[in-house]
Amino acid sequence: SHEEAEKKVAIGDMAVYVTNYVELGERAACGAMDDRICCAIVAEAMKKMKSEHDVYAVFTVQEEVGLRGMYAAAYSVAPDVVIVLEGTTANDMPEVKNVGFVTKMSHGPAISFMDNATIVSPDMFKALTETANAAGIKWQPRQGTTGANDQGPAQRMRAGCKTGCISVPCRYIHSPASIADIDDIMGAYALADAFLKNKKFNEVL
Repeated sequence: SHEEAEKKVAIGDMAVYVTNYVELGERAACGAMDDRICCAIVAEAMKKMKSEHDVYAVFTVQEEVGLRGMYAAAYSVAPDVVIVLEGTTANDMPEVKNVGFVTKMSHGPAISFMDNATIVSPDMFKALTETANAAGIKWQPRQGTTGANDQGPAQRMRAGCKTGCISVPCRYIHSPASIADIDDIMGAYALADAFLKNKKFNEVL
C-alpha cells in the first residue's frame, strides 16, 4: 500500500526492479536489457581488441533522459568514428501492422540510417551493411526514425564525426522483463567485431 511504501522509501529515493537473467529457449529475458546487452557486447569485443589505433570503449549514462553521458564522452574523446551499440524496440506484435514495425526479433541486429537525432552518412551505412553481408551476418534496417540514441551528440560534438549504430531488437523494452533473441545479440557482437577487425572505419574517414 501507499502507507507501507512510505515506511521504506522517501520521495526522491532511487528504486529499481530486481530481476534475474533467464534464458527462455533461444531468447534471453531480464530487466534493463536496453542497454545491459550492449555493455556485455562492448566488454567482450574489447577483450579481443588489437589495434594500432586508439579505441575507446564508453559506457554512457542517462541516454534515456537526454543523451547526457555521450555529450561529455564525445567532447572528452573527440573521436573520428563512433559505433553505438544499443537496444531498440521490437514491436512485431499481432496488433501492429507490418509498416509500423521498428524491428523484428530473430531477424538479426538492426542497422540505423536515421533517427530523431542523427542522419547516418551513406558511406557509414554502406560500411556496416557490407561488413554484415561479407561476414554472413543476418541484419535488418531499423525502420523507425523516432527516438534517438548516443549517435546524436557524438555526430555533432566539436567538429563532428562519422557515426553508425548497431541495435539489438528488444521486445517489451524498458520494462522489468525485456526479451531479446540470443542470435540477434550474438549477431550484433559479430558485426561490431568484424567492423573493427576489418578496419572498415578507414572507409568512412
